[in-house]
Amino acid sequence: MLPTIRKTGSYQSNTQSQRTALAHQLASQATAQVFDTVFRAVMDGSFNPSLDRLLLSFTPGGPNGEHTPQATTLPHNAIVTTVPHFIRAVASDLAITTPDLTSLALACTQRLASRTCRQQGVFS
Repeated sequence: MLPTIRKTGSYQSNTQSQRTALAHQLASQATAQVFDTVFRAVMDGSFNPSLDRLLLSFTPGGPNGEHTPQATTLPHNAIVTTVPHFIRAVASDLAITTPDLTSLALACTQRLASRTCRQQGVFS
């Protein structure tokens, strides 16, 4: 431990210090992005704090390959979930209209048919 303290001035390893610095940097950038997104949405009159939600993501593409935070507002009826959870929800308790459920079933059937045709073309 003593050499680490001499080099960095703390008990943290250099890797841990870098991770902490990155965490502070990304959290600060994300906070600013969320602030800006909420501010613009409220000023536009398009944000309802009771219904609307935000999606925060980190996309690569900064000048040095770093990740840039992006916040977007989601419609109140948007579904953000994993595929397995979505499948379970559709099968059990997702509040979905009959026309939407029919459209979903049609899309799944068409996707399966397309995949089957491709696989048969590969194996023929």
